[in-house]
Amino acid sequence: MTAPEIGCAEAIPLSKSQQNLYNGVLQDNDPALYLIGKRYRFHPLALSNFLAALEASVLNNPVQLCVLQMAATDADYPQLVPRLQFSDLVLVRSAAQGQPDGPGADLEHTWSSGILDRPLVRYTVSTDEGGNVCGLDVHTHHILLDGGATGIIEADLAHFLAASLEPAGVGQMPTLSQGLAKLAAAHLRETAKVAEALRRQADAVQRELTAEAGQGGGAQGASGTSGAAAKGVLQESIALCGPAYDALRALSEAQQVPLNVLVAAAAVAVQAGLRQSTESLLVHAVDNRFGDPELNVATCLVNSVAHALRFRPFASVREVVRDLDRGYVKAVRRRWIREEHYRRMYLAINRTSHVQALTLNFIRESCAPGLRPFLSEAPVATEIGPIEGTTVACVLDEQRHTLNLAIWDRADLPERNTGAGVAARIGAALESMAALWDQPIAMTANEWFEVGADGLPCRTEAAGRPRPPSAPAWFVDAAPGLRQFLDRRRHVYPWVGWLVCHGVVPGDVLVCTDDDTDKTVDLLLACHLAGCGYSMCESVDDLSLRATTIGEHCEGSSAHPVDVAAVRLGAVPDHALRERIDQRLDQVARDPLLATKAAYIMPTSGTTGQPKLVRISHGSLAAFCAAIGPSYGWNSRDTILQCAPLTSDISVEEIFGAAVCGAELVRSAAMKTGDLGGLARDIHALGPTVVDLPTAVWHLLCEDGDAVDVIGRSRLRQIVIGGESIRTSTVDKWVNSPVLAPISLVSSYGPTEATVVATHLPIVYDGIAAAAHTRLRVGLPMAPNTVFIAFGEVVIAGPLVSDGYLGIDDSSFGAVAPGDGSQLRAFATADRVTIDEEGFPVFAGRKDTIVKVAGKRVDTAAVARRISADPTVCDVAVEPHDGRLGVWFETERTREAAEDGATAGRIGLTLASLGVPAFFVVAVPSIPRKPNGKVDGARLHTLPQLADAVPSDAEAGESAAGLARVWSRHLGRPLAADSSLLGAGIGSLDLIRILPDTRRYLGRHLSVLELISADTAANLVCDLGSNPAAPATDGWLDAETAAAIERDLVSLGSQCTPQPLGAKPPPHDRAAAPIVVLGASGIVGTGFARAVLERKQAGLACPEIVLASRSKPPEHGPWSALRGLEGIRIEQLGATLGAADLDALICDTGARSLINCIGNTNVLVPYRGLRAANVELVSTVAQVCAQRDVRLVHLSTFVISADVTAPRVTDPRMSPYPYAASKSLAELIVAASSPALDFTIVRLPRVLGEDYQLRESADILVSVVDACMALRAFPTLTLTEEVTTGRAAAQAILGLLPQFSGAAGLGHGITVVRGAAVQYRELLSGYALDEIDAAEWKHRLDQSDWARRNPQRWSVVDAWVSLGMRLGARSYSQYLAGYPSIPLQVGTVAEIAAPPTALRALLEQGCAQPPRPALA
Repeated sequence: MTAPEIGCAEAIPLSKSQQNLYNGVLQDNDPALYLIGKRYRFHPLALSNFLAALEASVLNNPVQLCVLQMAATDADYPQLVPRLQFSDLVLVRSAAQGQPDGPGADLEHTWSSGILDRPLVRYTVSTDEGGNVCGLDVHTHHILLDGGATGIIEADLAHFLAASLEPAGVGQMPTLSQGLAKLAAAHLRETAKVAEALRRQADAVQRELTAEAGQGGGAQGASGTSGAAAKGVLQESIALCGPAYDALRALSEAQQVPLNVLVAAAAVAVQAGLRQSTESLLVHAVDNRFGDPELNVATCLVNSVAHALRFRPFASVREVVRDLDRGYVKAVRRRWIREEHYRRMYLAINRTSHVQALTLNFIRESCAPGLRPFLSEAPVATEIGPIEGTTVACVLDEQRHTLNLAIWDRADLPERNTGAGVAARIGAALESMAALWDQPIAMTANEWFEVGADGLPCRTEAAGRPRPPSAPAWFVDAAPGLRQFLDRRRHVYPWVGWLVCHGVVPGDVLVCTDDDTDKTVDLLLACHLAGCGYSMCESVDDLSLRATTIGEHCEGSSAHPVDVAAVRLGAVPDHALRERIDQRLDQVARDPLLATKAAYIMPTSGTTGQPKLVRISHGSLAAFCAAIGPSYGWNSRDTILQCAPLTSDISVEEIFGAAVCGAELVRSAAMKTGDLGGLARDIHALGPTVVDLPTAVWHLLCEDGDAVDVIGRSRLRQIVIGGESIRTSTVDKWVNSPVLAPISLVSSYGPTEATVVATHLPIVYDGIAAAAHTRLRVGLPMAPNTVFIAFGEVVIAGPLVSDGYLGIDDSSFGAVAPGDGSQLRAFATADRVTIDEEGFPVFAGRKDTIVKVAGKRVDTAAVARRISADPTVCDVAVEPHDGRLGVWFETERTREAAEDGATAGRIGLTLASLGVPAFFVVAVPSIPRKPNGKVDGARLHTLPQLADAVPSDAEAGESAAGLARVWSRHLGRPLAADSSLLGAGIGSLDLIRILPDTRRYLGRHLSVLELISADTAANLVCDLGSNPAAPATDGWLDAETAAAIERDLVSLGSQCTPQPLGAKPPPHDRAAAPIVVLGASGIVGTGFARAVLERKQAGLACPEIVLASRSKPPEHGPWSALRGLEGIRIEQLGATLGAADLDALICDTGARSLINCIGNTNVLVPYRGLRAANVELVSTVAQVCAQRDVRLVHLSTFVISADVTAPRVTDPRMSPYPYAASKSLAELIVAASSPALDFTIVRLPRVLGEDYQLRESADILVSVVDACMALRAFPTLTLTEEVTTGRAAAQAILGLLPQFSGAAGLGHGITVVRGAAVQYRELLSGYALDEIDAAEWKHRLDQSDWARRNPQRWSVVDAWVSLGMRLGARSYSQYLAGYPSIPLQVGTVAEIAAPPTALRALLEQGCAQPPRPALA
């Protein structure tokens, strides 16, 4: 081939898609992240013909011959410049050779120091034994090509392959200049289309997102997902074919729904089951070339469109498919709005930097049709580049009647359970859709359960079961005790007469207030007997509005305000009135529509928002009342205390429950006034046997010693509580009290929308308490076949469910189909559940208690539960306030108006461990509550203690204005504190550029996603509001990470039950037994390789050394000399290293000592990216070594403790950054291992590797020296750090092992390796550099070419400077001293010396950038 005419080729600007990807490259450190790969297997083809066709296809798509080069001017982005030949892209090898690291590994290595001036595509051609082509692996950087471009190249390759079989062969090669001209034109057109879309559609999209955010729509924040991309790895795949494929096609045609939408619906259902949430953000990959021939060019033009989807947990398949289809069509209409712009709007409007999205990539053909005849099997995607979350890749093969589903996920996630079967579950959901089209979509994902009579969930074949008709009202066909109950109520029948005389007809509604006497209760009873309903108001001022509302929205009903106190009732109705009363009672009992008429209209509690009026029918109330006696055991010998406000639905249970059971009913007004002492006295004086209380009130009573004493002397036999979670500690206090234990306790649950109570759970019975872990269970249904669980949310269906809110159309209400053609009313409660170890559902908070705090989602219910677990806390309230989370708490000390700083401090630490980004803690004498037991939020926010706890707005405003000035200077345009970065047109690259100055100004390390989500200086200052109660964790410790660390702290430290071992290793003298160095290819591992080589070369005694690593050792450094050396084994491990693999290695080698050098040292990645190597593997290694009686040398680091000689580690829940947390956990795991394990934990200072390792590393010391030499200046700083080399550390550590030292063992202790103390200022001044202010140095660095050429090293230096800002004048040890620590159960702590040699020369070698050879 003739090389391109370099001098004639013009540089081509990047497309908008490529610019976005380049922004990502600048932020990410993994060269493999953007690798795209596809594998083809061919029928045998002549190599010469194949290469000729491949060369022609490359020339026809010349973007592949381009490299990225920065323009001579100070441009934002590099340009595409043709500088390569075909031979630079192609590698031919025999298929028998194989490549241990994969065919794309060499390309990844090429990109390790950056992607500028590097080939971005590699064709690896495989040949069979006969020399014919049998396979092709294509790897490219995503910035060069997308999926559509791959299809174009495939079509060209097919064309030229077909031509190569003709006598004339491929013929004239395509002209390079024409291809480059088409490429440039396509990029210009794409840029124009994007600009036009922004001009025409951006405002509409912003309004749409704002509306969705206001309605609570959109995806949940992925507290565990940083928003940064990670390498995608294939998890699993399946193929739908044969009858399953045909049935799916038939469904698509019958319902007129595209196949990709059906797949999306199935994926959404399965994902909803996995996440236990019905809110999703769906992202669809789109190829904008469609329909535009000018864009039909091989390059990267990829875009994605996103749309939010929120569906009811009981929604049918039909409903979800319909909504998803509409959302997809709407999203595709704005396909030219760039995904990164849409994301910026989404993050800014939703004030979050974390988005959990499901990506769907539906590909309508596995390859270009013309290529199929040459292929022996369908091509396979081997690498898909960066992804942010679960990605469902679906490939349609119409020719083979097959639909292939593949699940890809982030490589940095913990190892997935092999039984996850996500692809299989999606396939099963697709197969079941036709039969379940009108059933809940939860059933397709096996997420629909009915809670049975025993409280256990079970799957059902239909959404519900039709119930036999029940009584139309609670007083129709009632038990004999009802008559006696009514006869005891002296005002009931006079009230019925009054209603008759005043023209109140059946179906009307009485609106009134409570006069705190039996007279009002009797009116409510009389209303029902007369076929009417009632609605209670808090005050007389509310009567008129309530009556008007009911009149407007209750068709066929009239509302009648009544002044109860003013009505004068006769003692006994006369004969004529009695006849009219009897006629009315008979008329009502015979009314065929009685069950549908309103029994009461009651406001919701308002706990989760503005109270809404709920209409409950007589039929619903009758179904509930019929369940009270069997569920609670109430009977005619009971006396029920009516103490709840009549505006609360607890009063419904008290009044009508007593009526149907024939019990006595007595009243107390103490609850209404909040007089708990008075309530206790009434319980004693009035003699009730049963009382119904809000859980919060019961908690407070239990904390009141006087009240407990009074209640203990009463006739009480049962308390029914409900309204919020029960505290286990309070239950224990109850059963441990001799006077309270005999009183049974029943916890009830139910929303106002489903007639008072749906389930009940016995907590204390006969003085015995239910086990602690069972006390938050959902419980037993009041009525059979009414309680369901769908996607982790409680759904109530059947007669208990109301028709909905008065005058409000709410999606929580709907209907499900039992399968017999009928419909059952359904209500989605928003109450979340999990399943405990015994299979019972357990309450896990509410969906609507999740609030946004500083852009992050916080579950206030979970926070309240954690704080309530503190035994000193009597009461607590948790609510958002001015962008922060407020916690008001009450203890015995605060009740006496005393300070309780200890409790406040513990609460602050709890909030920090839960990842709450901004909060304040307020100690109060008492938590204000409403009569129904709910927290009175209005009074809470006016408590005088709040002013002292919350910082003033003036300081925050000044800080925001200062930050806006910093941005204005940097961007060259005026910005105010409330100016939107998005609205001002600040691009992604500009955001990356202002990030360093923003970090410096705020003194905090933050990500570009946090900057995007804040969008204004004012928001950002508010989001990063300080939490003085706890050490800052730099924003990395989100709720999910905190939970993961908590789990690891509890579970990984305790060794699992040993698994059965295989054959024992061959016997060895322990003093001369082999040593395994695990992770030998890393910096310290290579140090061991160098140290062992030098011992061998010096003729010193050395036991057999096994150098084991997952990656292939390089061909330079000590490795080439070690190969074939006697007593040295080099073992390459598999990609995953489990207990069985490690056990096999030990058995095979006969090792008696193991040095664990494996570890992820990247200080920039999140905890989940470190966990596998730094935590999980450490646990595995410790267990296997203990089981095999193998000594363990565990390598650790200085960053885990303020004092490296102390047997303590910083509490990983409070560590300053993820890497430190993971290393602290690792030490805790080793120290807590089996007593049989002989170990030492070796704490290392900074360790430098071989020269070739340093040249490719992003070590902070090397990076700082490199940056200083590039700038010819170093920052003024006083920093001293211990440093050693891998070789020196290895030599010192080997001396610890009995094979070298002759000692009996390692000693179950800690060994501190001491290096040389390096003063940064002294070191850097030795390079003849200028010393300048640190801020000025960092500013120069951020603007430098070095920063653009070395994004990885710049990121590390940037994080280092950010940490320095947090340290201030303190050393790192002094900084860590402010963090809580955990002691290690170890023996002695010893120190060994490992001084490095020629440190300055080594650093210079690491910084030296040899000239890159010019590319032809």
